Amino acid sequence: MIYASYDYISKYSDTLAEIIALAKLDKYSFEYIEKTLSSSKMIDEFEYSDVTLIAFTSSSRLYRSLFADAKASINDIALFDSSYWIGETYIRIFLKYKLTFEAIFTYLPLEEMERQYALYHEMDEGQFDEYFESLLKENILSKIMSKKSITSVLLAKKTDISLSTIRSLKEGKRDIRKISADKLEKIATALNIKLRTLLYPITLDIANN
Repeated sequence: MIYASYDYISKYSDTLAEIIALAKLDKYSFEYIEKTLSSSKMIDEFEYSDVTLIAFTSSSRLYRSLFADAKASINDIALFDSSYWIGETYIRIFLKYKLTFEAIFTYLPLEEMERQYALYHEMDEGQFDEYFESLLKENILSKIMSKKSITSVLLAKKTDISLSTIRSLKEGKRDIRKISADKLEKIATALNIKLRTLLYPITLDIANN
């Protein structure tokens, strides 16, 4: 296993940025790009600190493996495309806050990142972090349910978990990390998300040398 050494961060952010830029050029929707990336083997391995695929495979090859109708070329990407700031920011958030990309895209969708680029790309990272931390005040379960338009009543029915429990978890009155494993699994399955997306922060194994 190759661990996510900070020496490689530039490589990871550029790869993510270029895949996003290529997908935009090929007119894929932001939602489809997010869904494809968050469920990809590349991101799955990265979240487990195994960066073999992303470290040793070109952006073009990874892009073609993810998007079946890929047409755009690396040479088509503008030098100062906003995707480079977006890719760098997503990787930095992942490492700092230890959220899955599924969670990151929930809090900060690509469309929103495009809007924030003009405001934040020349500012100090700390100013963007303040903005992101304001988003984190809403817990991940609430954000995902809102994004997927799933009510507390519906989730309770899908999981056979009491409505009061679902509501307390959604409102942040109860820590979702402290409920039983079988209930966590039921919620993740019902929402069609990775189980670890609900467990904030996820565990990362990062080498500093």
